[in-house]
Amino acid sequence: MLRALRIAFICLMIGAGVLLIKSLSAYFGFTGNGPFINGWVTMITEVEPVSTRHPDGTSTVTLIHTNHHKWVKIEFEQMGLIFKEKYLAYIVFHMLAWVLGIFILYKMYLIIRNIEQGRVFQQTTVRYIRRIALALLGIPLLLYVSSWALEGIAYTFHGHQYVTDIPDLHRERVVIGAFAALLVFALGEIFRTGIHLKEEQDEAQ
Repeated sequence: MLRALRIAFICLMIGAGVLLIKSLSAYFGFTGNGPFINGWVTMITEVEPVSTRHPDGTSTVTLIHTNHHKWVKIEFEQMGLIFKEKYLAYIVFHMLAWVLGIFILYKMYLIIRNIEQGRVFQQTTVRYIRRIALALLGIPLLLYVSSWALEGIAYTFHGHQYVTDIPDLHRERVVIGAFAALLVFALGEIFRTGIHLKEEQDEAQ
């Protein structure tokens, strides 16, 4: 079972690496479609919030529309335009999030390898777990910053003025990432305590 898990993490690392390279090459137009960037943003208009009757037919329940989530793609006619600070920052932070994902897979692979070799309660395992915890927090933070780079793009569509903003979803992901990181860090502390207890037991014998 452990060997199967180790192979699975290797395959996931390779797959994530291929997707990372493919995504990066697509951004800079190496795939033949021209340079572009894309990402989720919240579109905010100057229109006042609109109330709509809830679909269940209850007159006392309403839906209020204030903004909406959109997938934005920005295409560049010239390669040099993509090297502007905000667009380049989006690509860099977005790719770093991918790198941290691969980093987590690699550390999980090392932990599985240690367990397979019978080296469970070791300080290296605790370090791996702590680094995974930091990476779990880092990924949503990087995605938040990358989305922030696309904030404030204003345009007119069907007579209304729109401007991009950071989606609330990214803020929620930061909170969830912090919660997940805390849980994994606590797991690392459990391992660290187990190591100390094992060392004390070995010394007593």
